[in-house]
Amino acid sequence: LAPTAPNTTGSNLLISLFNNLLVISALLQAFITPSIAPTDDIIIALFLFTKKKKISFIKTTDFFAPALALGHAIGRIGCFLAGCCYGKPTDSFLGVVFNNPDTLVPYYLQHTHLYPTQLFEVFANFILFVILVKIYKKQKNIGITSLTYIMGYALIRFVIEFFRGDDRGATLLGLYPSQIIALILFIGAALWLFRGFLWKNKH
Repeated sequence: LAPTAPNTTGSNLLISLFNNLLVISALLQAFITPSIAPTDDIIIALFLFTKKKKISFIKTTDFFAPALALGHAIGRIGCFLAGCCYGKPTDSFLGVVFNNPDTLVPYYLQHTHLYPTQLFEVFANFILFVILVKIYKKQKNIGITSLTYIMGYALIRFVIEFFRGDDRGATLLGLYPSQIIALILFIGAALWLFRGFLWKNKH
């Protein structure tokens, strides 16, 4: 979307901001919510790689966005097997019990039915992967797949945080730090996507 703007100082500034949107979000999440740092490391590595090779960061993230979603889904399977990123206690039929002595679930929550938040995220990220693949194949303007990834993962993370049972940090207005970041990223990506459609319709 961004490269369709005219070559002016203002548009160049906006393009620069878009180029760094994923990197900024990765740095914020890596420092504030380090549990999702592996994905952040990939994004930062892609940014450094594209800068070194002098290729489009936006086109590169468009290409890799589906793989990031799929990789995250696979990674959460590992979280489920290890017992990290566990959910809150529940009486729902969805509840699962961690009783392996080597599980990362605290002892006092073992043998207790917990929300399988790891599997929630596996399912959600796999759906996001399918959506991103279809969008990438059909997109006419670069950046749409990347923005969809930001919005999609932000939405996933925002919702699932309500079901997480591990330490999520201090709340602000009832929201955890990762939810605040997710909300900011979702709104920012949505506004940028809307701006792109407006620009396309006007020109």
